[in-house]
Amino acid sequence: MRIHSILVLVLSLGLLTLAPAASFAQGQDQLSQSAQLFQEGVRAYEQGAFEEAERKFREALNANPSNSDIALMREMAGWELIFRMHRGIDGENFRRIAEYLVARQRDIGTPERATPAQIKEWVRQAVIDSNFELRFRAKLNLSNQAGDLAVPFLQEYLESDSQERNVNAIEVAVFLSGQATLPLLEMLDSDNEQLRKNVAICLGRLGDERATADLKYLVETDESAEVREASRRSLTMITGGNAWERTPSRELFVARGEQFFVNNASMIQNWQSRWLVWRWNRNVDDLNDAGSLQKRQVRYFQYNESLAEESAYNAVRADPTYGPAWSLLIDVHLQQYMEAESHLAMPGEGGDEDEKATIMKEVQNKLLLGGPAGEFAFYSALGRALRFNKSYVAIKALDILSRIGTPDALPGPNDQFPTGRPSDAIIQALSNDDRRVKYAAATALLKISPLDLFNFAPTAMTELAHALSEGGEHAVLVISDDLALKNQLIPIFETHNFIYYFASDVDEGLLRAKGFPNEDLLVVDYKVLSSPVRQQAMEDQRFVPVMGGPVQSEVMYDALQRDYRTNNIPIIVMAAAADLEAAKRSFQGKRNIKEFIAPDDASRFDEAIVVGAMTQAWNDAPQRGPIRGTDWAIRAAETLEDLAPSSPHWQNRAVVIQSLVSNAAAAAEGARSDDVVSASMRALKAIIRKVDDLAMVRDRVLPALHVVVSGAGPDDEGGSKASEIARGAVADAIGEIWRVYGRELYRSDTYEALIKNLKTMNDHESRMNVSLALGRMELRPDETLAIYSQVRTWGESPWSKGTE
Repeated sequence: MRIHSILVLVLSLGLLTLAPAASFAQGQDQLSQSAQLFQEGVRAYEQGAFEEAERKFREALNANPSNSDIALMREMAGWELIFRMHRGIDGENFRRIAEYLVARQRDIGTPERATPAQIKEWVRQAVIDSNFELRFRAKLNLSNQAGDLAVPFLQEYLESDSQERNVNAIEVAVFLSGQATLPLLEMLDSDNEQLRKNVAICLGRLGDERATADLKYLVETDESAEVREASRRSLTMITGGNAWERTPSRELFVARGEQFFVNNASMIQNWQSRWLVWRWNRNVDDLNDAGSLQKRQVRYFQYNESLAEESAYNAVRADPTYGPAWSLLIDVHLQQYMEAESHLAMPGEGGDEDEKATIMKEVQNKLLLGGPAGEFAFYSALGRALRFNKSYVAIKALDILSRIGTPDALPGPNDQFPTGRPSDAIIQALSNDDRRVKYAAATALLKISPLDLFNFAPTAMTELAHALSEGGEHAVLVISDDLALKNQLIPIFETHNFIYYFASDVDEGLLRAKGFPNEDLLVVDYKVLSSPVRQQAMEDQRFVPVMGGPVQSEVMYDALQRDYRTNNIPIIVMAAAADLEAAKRSFQGKRNIKEFIAPDDASRFDEAIVVGAMTQAWNDAPQRGPIRGTDWAIRAAETLEDLAPSSPHWQNRAVVIQSLVSNAAAAAEGARSDDVVSASMRALKAIIRKVDDLAMVRDRVLPALHVVVSGAGPDDEGGSKASEIARGAVADAIGEIWRVYGRELYRSDTYEALIKNLKTMNDHESRMNVSLALGRMELRPDETLAIYSQVRTWGESPWSKGTE
């Protein structure tokens, strides 16, 4: 008998004691049609009749269940059954059904929570009460009303000298299933050997693959033989063999972090929508403090990146020399920044303005942390962003590479592609389907190497020329997998000089819409909305169910409306004559739906009608500012300006350098404006790249620049009076000197001054200049890790004890 058969029976009895489940006791005769169908599906699933179960589940969800119906369905299944479905053990369609149920939690709202006092008492009953029925009811209450919040209260019993209490506490953790995994993983950082051993046993019993990296790390590093042995046994239970022995923990941490990074639903089981992240904290100033779990609430759009960050950081701690771990951290921080920027721009997101400012300050801090990792880590991060179709992350990585990239890293003029270098990623970006990525890559390449020839330079120049030609063309995104329809539309688009893109299904369409260059018009083939969804809608927190038709059209429309990048795109729906009325019903009353078009009897769409509808849709759309291609034209022009030959007064370079340095020195006394200092430092960087005079730079230039960044501002007695913007510009120039001359010009006092600036500055761009300057010094991995570990908690939102 499957364990879930027992659980469903228990849930049927135990849910009578829970307030949210009162409706379950009203009897099947009072259940809605959708709830009755779902209940039949649960029974079929528990009996192993999976085809019947899938059919019932789909019928139930296609019956348009209400929020209360969804809540009841979740109770009928129980978290353990949903967890099993979520992992796709019995088929991919069950995973999609579970995803849909989880996603609808946001519509239902957060269920009633037990108080800390209640949770503590239930944990006590579940661990030490002599009455079996009372212990079991306590575990049921913990599973349904506490979840991961119960784990901190288990600590004292997992640390206990009593074997009976250890065993009972482990059973409670196992009963909580996947809800317990993430806080348990944090407990492995404890100094208490007994706690680490029992948590390792818990994780093996849970069978959760998310635990493999942490357990392997214990096998590699833990000083206790008992803990290592417990971890080995648990790894074998989870993996079903000894395959884990061949993969180091650093690789397992990165693999898990990448799954969090792409928001893999089977890895992120946030059943009760609390969006809690966990961390083990030990007060290092108190030797008697054994440590405790701490929790922090984050916004839903920050959740998967918070988990990915912790995995990547664990990989770096396991091996500071492991490049993929650093590049994953960079990708995570770039995505954190881009997602926060987009979500907080949406009406109603992020709370009040103070809360939004706090969130943005935190993600800006995170963005700084990649700088010390250096140029090649950003190339690797770019490669991952391209691999996972993260256009906005790729563009941000390219922007930073345009500031810190070096010509030596690029393929030579005679190198064949791919070369095996990390910088291959920037060449790959030149041919990306998203034109913004291509333009960003071309811009970065020409800024990195404005004078020296490199492989694919003609391609970069061509893309910049294309960028300059971007002006007023309208862009159309068509979501259709109908080849005949595409063949009809392409000549129309080309005749009228429209930029056009095609996506074959809703998932790809949503992804492309959010990376759409001009955001002008979306054309949807209604037939696509009746096709089964093949993959999760990336970059969106809702999950698309397995069914098509009205449900899928609603999900697609809702996903477009919730993102500021897509919520004003006008939409035209194309449908066969037989489907026209159904299409109109699906989108009835929706804003931005401009027109419905059907073909004639020969299944041909009239060109005049199509163009007229598109033109009218553009004219009716709200003003959204200049077309984005214009911005790329400006940036491309600025990049081409950098290609101008050097000044004919090059023989006077020593005098020029002295003047530029004097401007920086004057800034230390507050006697130069930020604009003058910034322009001077840009010029100094350009000249430093061509100067081969170590003595002058070491004895005259670097000491003067050091004075500007010394101290942390005017409040430091004897420190620099330069503004943050001026100090950031000077730090940028110092970074260029370090890049050109290497560690030979390393000054520990300058290094410490930059770290202090990084901590105390408020201006984000200036702090970024400091961060990237540190990275251009080619720090050792241990130095990079020291900076990262110190800086990662600056400005972080507050944490609270897990038992509060």
